[in-house]
Amino acid sequence: MTVKELAKANQPLIDSEKVSINGESFVVSTTQKSVYSYDNQGRILTEYNTYTNGKADSVLYLYTSEAVTIRATTITPSSKTSTTNVVALNSQGWAEHRPDTYKATYDKEGYLTSLKYAFGDASVINGNVVDQPFGGDDATPTYTYRYQYDLNKAGVAPIQTFYGKGSRNLLTRYVIENDRHDSIYGDSYIGDYDYLFDEKGRIKRQTFRGKQGELIGFLFEADKVIVKEFTYICPQ
Repeated sequence: MTVKELAKANQPLIDSEKVSINGESFVVSTTQKSVYSYDNQGRILTEYNTYTNGKADSVLYLYTSEAVTIRATTITPSSKTSTTNVVALNSQGWAEHRPDTYKATYDKEGYLTSLKYAFGDASVINGNVVDQPFGGDDATPTYTYRYQYDLNKAGVAPIQTFYGKGSRNLLTRYVIENDRHDSIYGDSYIGDYDYLFDEKGRIKRQTFRGKQGELIGFLFEADKVIVKEFTYICPQ
């Protein structure tokens, strides 16, 4: 996978290109290249990432019937660090607890049936998260993420497959709504996704455009353009 992001003035241009989104033109440049490998059961085994800032990391995934051990090594121009984490798996082979403190349950196919966050429960319909809460302390507004899907297309498979199959259908848009409409942070943020497919119906290019309300970008790093290009080797 190759990731290209909106070019910045202090960033070297690597394989840059101009993309057009809804009549607007943007220059994007490569910021990350990643390679993943999977076993015959579809479980991720290895992950290698390189970044244009000189950082690189490698991740090894080791499985038992009850857990996956994740061993990661990160190298920067000035340091090398290694970490090991263990994620418990249920009897289906899915992780019910994720690093961002939520609990998930899945159907027999691996699609979500429920999702609980520290801020409340997400609404899940037919394997798709329709909305989910997000909030903070008194200094931070409370928001609701609302998601839209193309119900005629399958969703994007997650990289870390032990977290289930992701959404059942293809995500096309999400909107962040401010539940405190008198907030100085603005009212909403919109993120749109567009896709190109190969001859086998697999995603070969995903384009994301995030656009902010008046000031909400300070919280959600808005005005983003991210292009992801996918290459498949020895597909099943």
